Amino acid sequence: MELIMVIYISLVIGLFTSSKAADPVGCTYFSSERKYECSARTCSFPLDLTTFDNVPQVLHITDFSGELAASAPIGPTFSNFLSIVTSGFDTRIVPSLVVRCHAGSSVILTAGALAGMNYIKDFRIIDCNIYNIPDEMFADLVELNYLGIEGGAIHSFGFNSFTLLNIYAMSFENSGDSLGTLSIRNCNVTDGKLPNGVLYSLPNVKNIVLENTNIATLQTDMFQVTTKITSLTISNNPLTSIPSGLFNEAAGLLSVEANGIAWDCSCSSLWLFDYAVANNITLRGDFVCSSPAEQSGKRAEEYKTEYCTTVDICGSVSGVAVGSYCLSAWSISNSCVVLISLTISCVALCLAICTRKELSPMIENPDKADTKTKNPTASKTFAAEQFNQKAELTKMKKDDGQVFVQKWEGF
Repeated sequence: MELIMVIYISLVIGLFTSSKAADPVGCTYFSSERKYECSARTCSFPLDLTTFDNVPQVLHITDFSGELAASAPIGPTFSNFLSIVTSGFDTRIVPSLVVRCHAGSSVILTAGALAGMNYIKDFRIIDCNIYNIPDEMFADLVELNYLGIEGGAIHSFGFNSFTLLNIYAMSFENSGDSLGTLSIRNCNVTDGKLPNGVLYSLPNVKNIVLENTNIATLQTDMFQVTTKITSLTISNNPLTSIPSGLFNEAAGLLSVEANGIAWDCSCSSLWLFDYAVANNITLRGDFVCSSPAEQSGKRAEEYKTEYCTTVDICGSVSGVAVGSYCLSAWSISNSCVVLISLTISCVALCLAICTRKELSPMIENPDKADTKTKNPTASKTFAAEQFNQKAELTKMKKDDGQVFVQKWEGF
């Protein structure tokens, strides 16, 4: 009887040991989180789904360095994951993949390295010194609720790094983690900017976090295609201003967080305050001036109020502010009528005076005035005509008598 019990216990232990031996070497399972944690120092690649005793709904790879490869001789990194059965997933847990590097180790990312991992909805790369994010690096993931790069550095991006990836706010049963987020946080983007158009392939992203990334420049058309963005974080970057028109296409933007920015305060650079008020956007941050030097430490909103705000003197009255006085539209139109009338009166008066001056000599002494107005030759002709008229008159006196002469003189 004792021998039978010993054999039974041995069989149970053997079965238990053999079932546990199915997990890859270097991988530990945490049942409450449905998570496998695999150390890249002890496990071997590719990680083959068929070697896992439990479905890896959440997979963390730690102490990683080297190449996240897509093919031999180093890769692939993952094998047979395309056949994973997701029907048994815990709906409270978002399917996730995390690659955490060993002490900021350098990593080479290869397009195609994530083949078969399209069940993943949350992907994070942590503390990795990334040489380059190649074009279509995340295409095999197809769609994500969250993509995060945290810590470490990124030396370059491909212009199409996010092409064929759809980031949007997903709904998970019994889970509040509906995010739709692209996050690059505490990561040194060594170029100081993102490539032009790199976000154009993410039209459905809702939240963008670019926090403490060494980004010093934001292109005016950066969010031209990300029209569904609702929140933006640009805190703790070496920015001094953001270009006017940055959010022209972001009609749904609700909040902008910008802590730790050394603002260059000028009336043109602080356009964001008026824009936020006009578009119901909440601004979060300290917003303190670093320049000009004499304004260093002053709150940007205080600077704007002091130097850039124009008081509306006219209020609700339609008119033009002139100094501290409001010239109403009615006053302007009335003044115009008076000015036009005065001008017409002045012109009429001048014409009358000029006409009077021209006619005055003729009225007072017609013979003299007429003589002065003619040249010497014309004067001689006029005198001859006068002489002939008198001669004719004398002849008529002789012919017709004194009565006719009297009538003529009376005429």
